[in-house]
Amino acid sequence: NNRSNTNSTTCEVSMGYCPECTHGGPPIDLVEDVLGLVELFQSKVLSAKLFDLPPGAAHFRQDQHATDLKALIRLVQQPEHTKLRSADIARVFLAEAVDCNHRHEAIAQAWACTALLLSAASMGKLPQGDDNVPPLIQELAAEADKDLASVLWRFTPCNCVAAPQASHLPWSAMKTAGSQHVKGKDWASAASCYMQALTMLETAQEMETELLAAMCFTSRGPRNLDQVKVEQARVFSNLSLCRLSFGEAEAALEAGVAAAKANPDFAKAYGRQVLALEALGRPASECRAAAENAVRVARSQKESPAEYLAMLDRFRE
Repeated sequence: NNRSNTNSTTCEVSMGYCPECTHGGPPIDLVEDVLGLVELFQSKVLSAKLFDLPPGAAHFRQDQHATDLKALIRLVQQPEHTKLRSADIARVFLAEAVDCNHRHEAIAQAWACTALLLSAASMGKLPQGDDNVPPLIQELAAEADKDLASVLWRFTPCNCVAAPQASHLPWSAMKTAGSQHVKGKDWASAASCYMQALTMLETAQEMETELLAAMCFTSRGPRNLDQVKVEQARVFSNLSLCRLSFGEAEAALEAGVAAAKANPDFAKAYGRQVLALEALGRPASECRAAAENAVRVARSQKESPAEYLAMLDRFRE
C-alpha cells in the first residue's frame, strides 16, 4: 500500500504500472488516518481467501466469485469499517487493483470489487444484507471476472491500464448490418436494424445514468453517456435517410430532430432536417434555418460546410 503522494492522472508510459501515478486516487496524506483500517480490512480479505482463484476453470471461478462478492459485502458493512465507506477510500482500492493487476495478482479482483462496493456505499446506494448486492455491482463484478483490465480502464483517468481492444458492442453490430442494407438500398431492412440499435443504445443510456447515480467514479469509453449520445445521433441520422428514401418524410424529419437533440454538434443531423423539410414542402424559411444550423455546426467542428452551403443556396431569399 505504499502509494505516491502525487495526484497525477497521466503517466510517461502508455500502459502498465507507474509508481508516480495514483490512478485517480487521492494523495495518500489525505487518507493517512484510515490507512491502518484499510490494511486491517485487506488482511481480513486475504485470510478469507476471497477472489484468490486463478483464471482457469472459468465457470467454477465465476460461481465462487459470486459467493465471494457476498462475503465481501458483509465485510464492507461491518460497523468497524464505516470509515472506509467513502469516495476517497473507494479510489484507493481501485488504485490498488490497478497495481495488483499489473503484477498479475489474483487479489486485484477483490480490490476492484471492494472499490465498487465502497463507491456505491459512499453514494448511499448499498443496501444492508449480503443478498442485496445491487444488480449494477453484480454486473460490473461479473464483467471484471471476464476482463478486469477493461473495467479498471473504464473507471481510472490515467493511462496506466491499456485501453481495451474494440469491444463487441451490440448496437455496433446492428448499425453495421443497417449500413450493409443501405448499400443494397434495402431501406426497410436498414431502418429495422437502426431501430434495434436505438433500442440497445437507450438501454445503455439508462444503465449509464444508473451508474452515475450509484457510483462515485466517472466512466469513459463507448458506454460513457456522452459517447452513447453521439452514437445515438449517428443512428438517428441514418434512420432519417432510410425514412426519407421510402417516402416517410415526416418520420425522416422526426429522426433528424432526434439526432440533433442527441448531439447538437452533429452537422449532418441538421442536413437531414433540411432534406425532410424540403420533401414535406415546408416554407423556405424553415429549410433555410435548418441549413444555416448545419453550416454553423460544421464550421464550429472544423468540418467542410460545402454540402450544407449548397443546401442553403437553394433557399436564399
